[in-house]
Amino acid sequence: MIKLAIFDLGETLIFYKGLALDWSSHYGKALRSVFAELHITLNEKQITQASYTLYKYNTRINPRAEEVSADRIFAELLDAADISKTHLDNFINGFFKYFQRKTEPEETAFELLTFLKGKGINTAVLTDVPYGMPKKLVMEDLKSIKEYIDVVLTSVEVGYRKPSTNGLHLLLDKFNCKQTEAVYVGNEKKDVDTAVNTGVLPVLLNNDTAAPTWGQKQTISKLIELKKLLTG
Repeated sequence: MIKLAIFDLGETLIFYKGLALDWSSHYGKALRSVFAELHITLNEKQITQASYTLYKYNTRINPRAEEVSADRIFAELLDAADISKTHLDNFINGFFKYFQRKTEPEETAFELLTFLKGKGINTAVLTDVPYGMPKKLVMEDLKSIKEYIDVVLTSVEVGYRKPSTNGLHLLLDKFNCKQTEAVYVGNEKKDVDTAVNTGVLPVLLNNDTAAPTWGQKQTISKLIELKKLLTG
């Protein structure tokens, strides 16, 4: 019997409209926009140096196991661009604000989460964040459905990124739950790998006609399909 349903965040519980998973094509525009808001004018050399730091910490290009905080990443970026770190907090907020465009819950998320609550099944989110994104900004992305989520855990809090099993083990301990009593739903191979390596039921969210086979127990095209799996 499933007692805990854990979800990845981006492209699983919520979707980012008009934004690719790899943000690198937006670096120049984002940097100019944020620095303009701070009334700082940068030359092309500074933009290039700042962009290089972002490329360095872009996990779509350079995967890493250990997580790095936004404070560390953006302090390094400001140093590279020869900008005072007194702007650090405002820069971090402005940078993620640029990328936090229109977000929408997955079309059946409300229905599923309501069902889970009615059944007394606990819910949690385990998500890898881009560029060490602070927790408060993650919660902004979740604001439309956060009342249905019991615990949100980010890779910054865990200290490691998926497929590390640390995050799932922390959640299992939090809810005093056995591996066989939990399910993890995500849209990427690392999500499936994390679940498999932890012994949690792995479910892949994928609506392609020919979904990849990564070792998932089941593939669903909409979250509400999890309801059938949980009720047998």
